[in-house]
Amino acid sequence: MTTRPTEAGRSVRPFGARRDFVELTTRDVIDQEAPGPQASRGPRLGGVDWLGFFFPRLKPRKPPLESLNPPGEDDLARLADLREIGSRLDLPHPVRAFLALPNEGRAREASEQLGNEGFSCQLRSTSDGWWLVTSVVRMVPTPGALTKLREQMEAVASASDGSYRGWDAPPVY
Repeated sequence: MTTRPTEAGRSVRPFGARRDFVELTTRDVIDQEAPGPQASRGPRLGGVDWLGFFFPRLKPRKPPLESLNPPGEDDLARLADLREIGSRLDLPHPVRAFLALPNEGRAREASEQLGNEGFSCQLRSTSDGWWLVTSVVRMVPTPGALTKLREQMEAVASASDGSYRGWDAPPVY
């Protein structure tokens, strides 16, 4: 059997010629996945995670969407105003929360922290030298969800020596 070398250094055999051996390069071996079972988190027998079958694998819990603390009177009054206007409180609303912070550096830090928690934030300065952070999140405005929002905002404001100025939401029909 005659073969002819190619530019890449491999030999090419004519069509229909019999191949007696298989020549593999290191590139062919590296590109292939390792045969056999994949790595698992626990002992497996027959493809079943037996330990997970008898003792469920615990996944990290998601933080609750609502707070169990009682809502503030301001929050309940604003919810009553939205209900009176005719807003559908069972639908998500773009809720805006306002923080007042003493300087731009702290306002940017608070904005970055809230951005990591899923809020979209805007900064602007006020005439008295304070900075106002307006953070927007889409949520269903329930008393528990608004209480959690208030708790988050008060935690960020107290860490930055600022104050929480409340929330607002447009009606959704």
